[in-house]
Amino acid sequence: MIRNILTNIFLTIFSISILFIIYGCFVIPYKIITNTARSDSSQIYASFNDKLGYVPNNNLNTIINLNYIGRSYKVFTDSNGARIAEKNINDEKKTNEILLIGDSFSFGYGVNYEDTFAYILQLNLDVNINNLSVSGYGTVQSLKMLKKNLKNEKIIIYGFIEDHLRRNVVKCGFIDGIYCIHVPYASLSKEGNIKIVEKVETNNFDINQTYNQRLVERDYFHIKDLYYGIKYMKDSFYKRAGFYKDRYEINEKIIILKSLLQEMLDIANEKGAKLIFVNLDLHSSKEVYNNISKSELKEDIYFLDAAPKVINKNDLSKLFIKHDGHPNANGHNYFADELTRFLKKENLL
Repeated sequence: MIRNILTNIFLTIFSISILFIIYGCFVIPYKIITNTARSDSSQIYASFNDKLGYVPNNNLNTIINLNYIGRSYKVFTDSNGARIAEKNINDEKKTNEILLIGDSFSFGYGVNYEDTFAYILQLNLDVNINNLSVSGYGTVQSLKMLKKNLKNEKIIIYGFIEDHLRRNVVKCGFIDGIYCIHVPYASLSKEGNIKIVEKVETNNFDINQTYNQRLVERDYFHIKDLYYGIKYMKDSFYKRAGFYKDRYEINEKIIILKSLLQEMLDIANEKGAKLIFVNLDLHSSKEVYNNISKSELKEDIYFLDAAPKVINKNDLSKLFIKHDGHPNANGHNYFADELTRFLKKENLL
């Protein structure tokens, strides 16, 4: 009796193990065959960073193909990883007067740099702009980028969209791929204390890059797929179990955002710079922006709602890339006009 039970247990464990190995070996090739790469480029355009999760590579000169929408755009970066135009117009004799931080809206995802609001604003105001925005970043990573890079800039522009509230409190970065790209995040204790992850311990960025590269090259079926498959299964389990879930209420995420903005403000004040919080969200309501802009921070931070105010859906669709949602050249022109008027009105330069 006992022998039969032990035999059944052994056979069950053995069968599950075999299924696990088979699934682990073939899950990655299966996904490679049944999917196309969301984007690819002639160069790897970002790298793992244990403070920020990932950062853009320095001295880039590449074309990024967005296969899912049939669109391409050029990306050039300087020696610090800041995005620049193909023919960089920055006057090397001048210091950077504006530091721009934020996510893909500020970076200019999907458009050449000459079509971004950063470039247009630079021309409008005849100043140097250091654009250190990075696709997928939230407030936590933008704050860390500010700490690391603020030098003598007079103005700090933080480009905000409402999804930053979620990005600030989750472990997985907002970046394409089948793995959880671990990033720094903020947490709120029951006592109301806010803690920011200072070091990212798990590097899933490189393995995700490997996956994407194999997807582009159609390099299928290797013994190493067992490792990739098990990593994917682990991430999938954690995701389904809720380990990567946003567990905070909207009011708690706003508390975290205000705390992060206060840190930005302290850094700006220490350097004698002005901080501008700019709402760039084309798709969400303005409730969060209105809440933040009317808070106790209002007296010290400049707030600008650069998103369209009263506009119908047809007109709004003219401002973003079709089937994508990021601002197109028209959207960036709109933002640039709003920022130009605001900076001149407030006499900030």
